[in-house]
Amino acid sequence: MKSMILRKSIILLRANVTYCRALCIIVFMGPMSVFSGVELWKSKISDPVFQDSSQFRTLVAKGLSLVEDGSIDEAINTFKSSFRHSQNLIDSIEANYEIAEAFDRRYKLDSSLLYLDEAVRLMNEKKEVNDFREKEIFAKVYRKWRVIKYDLGDYNGARDASLKEKALIDGDTAFVKRYRQLYLNMSVEFWAMAKLPEAIDMAYHSLSSSTSLDDEDPNKVPGVLRSHMMLGLIFDNMGQSEKAIAHHKLVLDVIGDDVEKDAYNYMATSTNIGNIYMSWEDHTKASEYFNQALVGLEMINTHATYWIFKFSILHNLGMNATAAGDYSEAQRFFEQASVALGKGVPNNHPKYGILALSIGRNFQASGNNPKAIDHFKKAIQNRKQAFGERSAQLSEIYNELGVSYYEDKEFILADTYFDSALYSNPSLELNSKLVYENSTQAILTSSNKIMNLENTHPNIRDRKSALMEIYQGIIDQANMSFILGEDISEDIISLFEVIYIETQNLYTELQDTELLEMLWEITEYDKSRRLLVHLNEQNAFESAIPESYVERQQIIQDSIESVLSTEFDDKKLRDSTLTVLNTAYDNLIRELGTKFPEYHALKYNHEVVSLESVQKSLNNSNAVVEYYIGDSTSHVTVITPELIETRRLIKDSLFEASLNSFQLSLRKPDKVPEAGDLIQSSYTLYQYLIEPISDLIANLDLIIVPSPELFTLPFDVLLTQKVHPNEISHFKSLPFLIKQRALSYANSMTLLNNSLSKPSSRNNGRILAFAPSFGTNRSFQQQYDTLRNGLAPLKWTFNEIENISGKFKSDVFLEDNATETRFRSIAKDYSVIHIASHGMVNDVDPMYSKIVLSTNESDSLNDGYLHTFELFNTTLNADMAVLSACNTGFGKVQPGEGVMSLAQGFMYSGVKSTIMSLWLANDESTAKIMNGFYNELAKGATKDQALRKAKLDYLNSSDNLRAHPFYWAQFIANGNMRPIKRSASLAYYWYAFIALLIVGSIIRHRNKTRPV
Repeated sequence: MKSMILRKSIILLRANVTYCRALCIIVFMGPMSVFSGVELWKSKISDPVFQDSSQFRTLVAKGLSLVEDGSIDEAINTFKSSFRHSQNLIDSIEANYEIAEAFDRRYKLDSSLLYLDEAVRLMNEKKEVNDFREKEIFAKVYRKWRVIKYDLGDYNGARDASLKEKALIDGDTAFVKRYRQLYLNMSVEFWAMAKLPEAIDMAYHSLSSSTSLDDEDPNKVPGVLRSHMMLGLIFDNMGQSEKAIAHHKLVLDVIGDDVEKDAYNYMATSTNIGNIYMSWEDHTKASEYFNQALVGLEMINTHATYWIFKFSILHNLGMNATAAGDYSEAQRFFEQASVALGKGVPNNHPKYGILALSIGRNFQASGNNPKAIDHFKKAIQNRKQAFGERSAQLSEIYNELGVSYYEDKEFILADTYFDSALYSNPSLELNSKLVYENSTQAILTSSNKIMNLENTHPNIRDRKSALMEIYQGIIDQANMSFILGEDISEDIISLFEVIYIETQNLYTELQDTELLEMLWEITEYDKSRRLLVHLNEQNAFESAIPESYVERQQIIQDSIESVLSTEFDDKKLRDSTLTVLNTAYDNLIRELGTKFPEYHALKYNHEVVSLESVQKSLNNSNAVVEYYIGDSTSHVTVITPELIETRRLIKDSLFEASLNSFQLSLRKPDKVPEAGDLIQSSYTLYQYLIEPISDLIANLDLIIVPSPELFTLPFDVLLTQKVHPNEISHFKSLPFLIKQRALSYANSMTLLNNSLSKPSSRNNGRILAFAPSFGTNRSFQQQYDTLRNGLAPLKWTFNEIENISGKFKSDVFLEDNATETRFRSIAKDYSVIHIASHGMVNDVDPMYSKIVLSTNESDSLNDGYLHTFELFNTTLNADMAVLSACNTGFGKVQPGEGVMSLAQGFMYSGVKSTIMSLWLANDESTAKIMNGFYNELAKGATKDQALRKAKLDYLNSSDNLRAHPFYWAQFIANGNMRPIKRSASLAYYWYAFIALLIVGSIIRHRNKTRPV
């Protein structure tokens, strides 16, 4: 089992390494990033600027000629000699640049960077740069500076260099064509830093800049094609491979049959498409596109980087063959790639390390670990020479070595190499704690260490200690991400399940409370981290602090990020710098805690709620049921006032099939008459999810904290007994779980606990109610099956709003008065927000799901649609939002947030609880349930009890068809279930006054008639 998990992690690693960014760098940074083209040197020599009669110009020209002849060392000495004859600052800058270029030709990147840094330092001495020649020199220094920083993995530094070049040429029409490449470069840099939204933004800027340069046929501007290629790469990284393919194929469509005219882009795009098919494990298609790339390559065989391109494509063909299991074919491609590499670069080039790594993986996959180890060690030597003792590239190979030794049952040696992989990763080690920065290598290595714990720590107590140490490292990284103002890496989250499995195994043996708390923390953290950080930030913003503290905090954050992203030759200096910055940050936090305790508690409390705190928060009628459904292990934790217990659950194909069948039978109106699938799947899910804990929850009401698979599952409808479809007389007779108990839901207990600790809204129970019209008046005739989606006329929404206003103090806005502008201006002042309207879900991008308000033309400021993304930028103070429309709780599951839906948008805005729908809402049945819900709220019921009573009343009064769960079970209550504080209306006060007068009269009358 463990070996299988290790192998799985390696396959995932290969999928990431497949792209390597190697070809992307070639395509988007141009040939100079890999090989300084001969054409460029020739153009320099023929440039009149370089034919100056001065000794400086003579020496520079001689150096360029030596470079062209391949005499790099002699060229470097010649350029150095030119320093003595430089006549001004510009000459010195140029000399440094040429030396840096020459060192780049030798692949001595550190030396190249040293001279570029000096060139930039000299450039900073010149305050104004107006001369065209000077700008050209400065621009090319920045470009080379960017390339070297990128190649060394300093993506922040590369981005800064691009920004400096942009600032230099801003507004200068002579450089207008540089903008498209600048934006494209910044897109690549953001992509490398895994900041994909920013990368997309820059790629679209490049696209816009490119199309503006050619009015005749903008699609054929090279920048346009490369922008589409870049977008394809980004979307592929985002997991949107279909969209990626579309962008890449657009490039091929533009090129068409005239391949020779644009063979360069044809070759690169074909390679990128091949990579996607390889990741899809369609090895035949991948091979087809890689061979197509070779065809394009042969049409540019005079290109300076021909052999580099050929190596890249042959290397991809080899990796594809390895993934397909054809190891001899893979070896043949790798041998051809080696020949190509030998013709293109010196034998110390980093690509030899890439090739050795791939050959090692091929031997590893074929079971020949000794040969794999030999090649991994060759790759290590190459990587050390190219990148030093600490690099992500080196870490990657150490990890593979560890895997090979693990498979050879050399467990201690394997662990040693796993440790080397962790140490050599530059994004690791801060104050002796494990810190990962979006590092797939470090995550996979940690996963492998965990899988190896049983072999390296035979004592179970020692194993527990080692596991807890690794877990603490993950939490430290999460805290560091919060310090930097970023979300934590998805790679880290993927490691949680590996830790979870091992923790569950240890807990089964030891029944240790520390391990139980770890299980709970992992489950809670996975569910709440993003939303918790957002809400804390929002609440902290309301508890404002002086601007000087905000500035100090930002400076420290920026400094920490800069140090973490910069290569240091002196590692002690790096560590001591981080120590100073962290100490400064800790001191600032302590100062904030002393002077602004409320702000401090909100902003920096990212801890999950403890099991003990949850237990203390429960009343005698409630139980928490929190689910964790993983790929390899599943469990449920039950918390009542008397007990805390976790139990394993089964997750198999029957569970998954039942879940799919159950949700389909509920969400499709055309499936309503068919009861068989619903009844069978409903009872099966009860057996999987509730029956294993039925002895623990007795007759208690349940607070369900679902796992992602269960976020849109209405537990109300689960059947507590087996029922044969033929035995059904009426839906209302079925033993639904809702008949036994009330059910509410929470994204996480941490979020719910935070909500419970805050006072109710100060808005005194006031309700804001909206019911827009849709092209008709309130007296029209309507079909019963009208749904609250689309823009069809609705009748029952008005009845719904009237009922609410009769029971609570309400401000009601109907028809054309129910505008988005009005909502935005007043919604923050209400305790309850109720919107009865149409809901529209966007399955592709849930941020664009929307609930419809009035779309009349008089509301010129807004479009009448309240989108999810708009709610993210809205601050509300409500205790509850009732979203009486279709699909308001349905959307995509986002790790750490839950379902990204309209209801989630309201939660992000600060609303403490939501009543939301999981599928289409029937207009009439929805109004009846909402009427019953508010009737119960008016009596002082909690929200979950009020919704339960409303559903049961509807169920008992309906005919058999309308009693189907489709009509009543879609609405669920999420969040804080406290009763709504009812605000008395003026009529209430008038009636109370009259009652007091009557009582007073009676008392006076009795006093007069009382015997003396």
